[in-house]
Amino acid sequence: MFHKALLGKWLWRYATENESLWRRVIDSKYGSMWGGWCSHSHLSVWSQPLEIHKSCWNTFSNYISYMVGDGSHIKFWHAPWCGDQPLKMSFPELYSLARNPEATVANTMQIQGSSIHWDAVFIRAVKDWELEVVVSFLDLLYSCSITRGGLDSFHWTLSRSMKFDVKSFYKDLLRLIIPPFRGKVFGRSKFQPKLLSSLGQRLWDLWDMVFTLSGACWVMPKGVEDLLACWAGRFGKGEATSIWKIIPHCLMWKYLV
Repeated sequence: MFHKALLGKWLWRYATENESLWRRVIDSKYGSMWGGWCSHSHLSVWSQPLEIHKSCWNTFSNYISYMVGDGSHIKFWHAPWCGDQPLKMSFPELYSLARNPEATVANTMQIQGSSIHWDAVFIRAVKDWELEVVVSFLDLLYSCSITRGGLDSFHWTLSRSMKFDVKSFYKDLLRLIIPPFRGKVFGRSKFQPKLLSSLGQRLWDLWDMVFTLSGACWVMPKGVEDLLACWAGRFGKGEATSIWKIIPHCLMWKYLV
């Protein structure tokens, strides 16, 4: 998870530093995906820190919202640029009628003087019972702000500054893997094998995160008792040693009790 959060920084820089030398080198060697927001997906995440993988982009893109400039690099139906989600999810009935589902915002937007008009083309005329949906659709479109004369861009939805930071990305990734656990696993609670299996995977992800952050190489003992017996820090004396020793107790108390 921590590696993925760090990779988010390069995803952000790749999309926002269009003229930087390192990006131009990557583009010349590998090319970029449609719109220029991410490099091609055949790259390896771990081989070189500047390479950007599509699997991480698919997660990263859930936390961005596009801001329309000229609209040529943003898909009208597929990108979250107008509202909290893509238009195809907000208006699935209209998306199914779209003549060009892959149209860009620029294809649909017409600027006439100081006014902006939207011209979404459908494969048939709208029926009477669909008029209410169309009205909501147009109301949403005309409520969206457009940066005229500017370039398409995006902002980070997890930060008030709208700029990416590793901490916010990492915290949300961790939340998805380890949601708040309510209830007791031991005692008189009802035994739930599926719940315990899921919890075990979450705990393993936590252990993996601790080892990564501390730079430790570790092989898990067979049981909890063996783990506690052999968990020893090599930080000398002081606060770091105390913190290291209580890590297994804190994790087990939080997620198993």
